[in-house]
Amino acid sequence: MQDKGMTRWKIGWVMLLFLACLVLMSGIAEARNPYLSKWNKNLTGWQPQGETWIDTSPEIAVNGTTVHALWFSRKSDNAETRVCYRRSVDGGQTFSPKIILYRVKPGNYLYYYKPSFKHLAVDGNSVHIAFSRYFPASGSRSWYFNLLYFRSTDNGATFEPVREVFQGTDGWYLNDNKIAAHSGKVTLGFSYYACDHSKNCVRLLNSDDGGATFKKKVVTNIDQFERSLQDLTRVGDRVYFLHYRITEPYNNGDFQAILGCASSTDGGKTFKKKQMTTKAVNGKFLSYVLHDKHYSPNIAVAGSNVYVVWTQNNTAYDSDDIALYCRRSNDQGLTWSAAKRLAISPIAGGKLNIGQETVAAKGNYVYVVFSLDNKRIFLKRSSNNGKNFHALKELTAPPGTICSDHGWWPLVQTDPSDESGKKVHVLWKGATYRYSANGGITFTKPCWLYPAWTGNVIKGLQMAIGKGKTVHYVMQAKFNTPKYGWGDEDIFYRVYNPIPPAPGANHALKLWSNSNTSRYDNMTVPHTWYINPKTKLTAELWVRPISGGVTTGTTSKIRPIFTKRDKLWPFAYALSTWNYQGVRQAAAMITTTKGHYWLHPSDKDVGRVPNYQWVHLAMTYNANVLVDNFKLYKNGELIASTTAEGKIKSSMAPLIVGYFGRWKLDELRIWNRALTEAEIKANMNKPLVGNEAGLQAYYNFDQTTKDLTGHGNNGVLMYREAYVPK
Repeated sequence: MQDKGMTRWKIGWVMLLFLACLVLMSGIAEARNPYLSKWNKNLTGWQPQGETWIDTSPEIAVNGTTVHALWFSRKSDNAETRVCYRRSVDGGQTFSPKIILYRVKPGNYLYYYKPSFKHLAVDGNSVHIAFSRYFPASGSRSWYFNLLYFRSTDNGATFEPVREVFQGTDGWYLNDNKIAAHSGKVTLGFSYYACDHSKNCVRLLNSDDGGATFKKKVVTNIDQFERSLQDLTRVGDRVYFLHYRITEPYNNGDFQAILGCASSTDGGKTFKKKQMTTKAVNGKFLSYVLHDKHYSPNIAVAGSNVYVVWTQNNTAYDSDDIALYCRRSNDQGLTWSAAKRLAISPIAGGKLNIGQETVAAKGNYVYVVFSLDNKRIFLKRSSNNGKNFHALKELTAPPGTICSDHGWWPLVQTDPSDESGKKVHVLWKGATYRYSANGGITFTKPCWLYPAWTGNVIKGLQMAIGKGKTVHYVMQAKFNTPKYGWGDEDIFYRVYNPIPPAPGANHALKLWSNSNTSRYDNMTVPHTWYINPKTKLTAELWVRPISGGVTTGTTSKIRPIFTKRDKLWPFAYALSTWNYQGVRQAAAMITTTKGHYWLHPSDKDVGRVPNYQWVHLAMTYNANVLVDNFKLYKNGELIASTTAEGKIKSSMAPLIVGYFGRWKLDELRIWNRALTEAEIKANMNKPLVGNEAGLQAYYNFDQTTKDLTGHGNNGVLMYREAYVPK
């Protein structure tokens, strides 16, 4: 009989050998994110060979042309943690080398940080950074917490030595760190938990001299149960913070919790407190915590008006009756209006996400943005200081479209260059962006700002708005490519100006794709009705194919040059090349309310599109013509036609130029009429002005993706696209 102990011993050794192989294999593979995009910059940079670092909790602030970025970094084996900072003084075009502000080696314990904390505040040329860490101790205590503070007074060029501004030798830990600064005044806030619960409270450290000195302030009552700091902001001598208080023991998730707001008009010396939460039908107070794995403001200040938003339950703590509420004060927080319910679950088939509500305000305008568990994002807005709110407005694309799958962790900010408050920016997970210039009545269509089609994990998105509607964001992300596998967690940054630069020298746009390295160069144009004519269409461009590149994966090896997508498939319209009888030739497709139509010449030589040669291609459609109304042209000559019917289908999906194939492209034009053969031939060899009759969108790619018609259909570049000589 075989010895069972020996069998277990052998199995154990086999498992050890298997695990060792995995370790060796993981050591060979580099846990680094490949260089996918020159527009989304990796601020972390590559780490030394064989090391894996997890970079997390990014924050961003913009002052003039200076961009400040902060994050925390942890080695995968926990051997070291760091606080890292980088800045750009040219509006995000280039960044100075990374500064490691602080590091902790093994045996000295770690920082305490979360994406829902706020560690960075910028006030003019002063940069303030605060975070807590715990230290080993002797005697009856094995550890304790301190609050550490960094300050720069030269716009982030240099930092003063770290200071311990609070020593919590009698506390379990310092939690919920928040920081705010304005007009030379600084406030550091945190939740403080004592070992015996006798000193559980929210504490503030206030400075009237720009962070040179701080005064300690305990600003909430001592509770037997949990009390936590949820949000903090400061405007001059006015300090506001939200605190969350659990008033009874946990009991299967059903317990009372209250959100309160504390307001000070004397720099934090005294506070007036007001409970925000209202009673549920069972007589309990059932508020939820504010931040779900990221920080977004729940307090907004506009002049003398202060706004607070939160979620609570109106029935029982664990029921689905989650509601969104808002209170406002028009006298700097001295008195408050009754709580106003803005929304209650269910909404559009979904439930309110707890901790993903946020607010911004300026002038007479208030914007409240929140998400649902079905990945849809909505807006409630007020144009009269929060007295009344308009109807709900959805910001995500309708379900089923390719812009609708990232509705999570929304952010909203008013424009710093607009005192009226009418200009507002919204960003959510996946770096999907929308903008309104009329107080939220209308928005630009959803626009992606990151490499959307690459396998990835994204966390911790944060946004700051600079001059001229410039959008800056940072996010924690890692990418998965067939060649390199999963990278580690890095911090990525992008600066986006909705108005691209004016045309420059005579160039073309080069687009490359390679599925093995997950590179899909493309220009994305957010949907507008300009680029989706219904009954009449001409789409044309010059193309110089380069061998290779991604196809749609069908047996015909289709490589669309540009597509207007209805959903993932089929396309609303597309101009392509495909492999027909061993020859790559031109093809066009449209999807109408009556069906899907595919067009190509039957003679493979007539439609040939050779590699490394410039060819002009055009497609036209006219639903008002009954016969041969869908046509394909090559170099101004008709090469195929067929009969189609119905209106071209549309959604909020974008126009995508590239992604498939490899090309040089020039003179892309979209029209809302079907050009004749004579018109195509007459115009294809000359540039347009941009105001031609029926011209809806026009790109000459002369070092710009600007729509030269003035209709605003500006393109957004995603990966490593380049302007090159023709």
